[in-house]
Amino acid sequence: KIDGLSECPVLEFRILNDNANGIGREFLQCQIEAVVSFSETRRDLPELLRKMPKHEMRGEPLVRSRFRRILVEPESHPYFQKVWYFRHTLDQSSPLLQRSVRREVAQLDGKWPTHRCSSPEDIRLAFRENILAINITFTGVSNLTADSAFATKKYKMQDIFFGWQFAPVAFYKSDEDESRAVSVDHSLVHDIRPQFGGGEEPLGIRAGLNSVHE
Repeated sequence: KIDGLSECPVLEFRILNDNANGIGREFLQCQIEAVVSFSETRRDLPELLRKMPKHEMRGEPLVRSRFRRILVEPESHPYFQKVWYFRHTLDQSSPLLQRSVRREVAQLDGKWPTHRCSSPEDIRLAFRENILAINITFTGVSNLTADSAFATKKYKMQDIFFGWQFAPVAFYKSDEDESRAVSVDHSLVHDIRPQFGGGEEPLGIRAGLNSVHE
């Protein structure tokens, strides 16, 4: 998501409680951990190629994965009942951005460079090319059983939609419902809509989305 109110663009995530419409199905002491994985060529590859015979290099990994923690806010939730939104800001400390972009943001005191935000494609190109995936891990404690809860989700770059935001999933059950209880429509979990102010990237035939409602 590109947030017009932020000095830097943000990535927005959300989690839905599968039992959000039940009673006593909340989760306590919840935490989110976000990690990005990169592919990297071994630093010792030139020396390895020079010293090691070809027949001994079979099975020797030439590319390795590296991991960096991503800061998300809020990263904790004391009482997760229905829907939880959290964000990662693409600023000078973001490991998702190229080093040159982070340097520009730092030089502008935390502001996004103008020439890099004229279109969603400009922001996409600011990301590092060797990103393998963004891994989100949820942990918490069931309020019903006191058992530990765990869930994980992996996002690839094609799963990120620039200039789009999540469609609402929580609604009042009915105008006649005096309790004004809020119900979650889980069928809308993957639905997105253009961000306020426009400027969204065309979706075309991109993969990774179940449905899109404008």
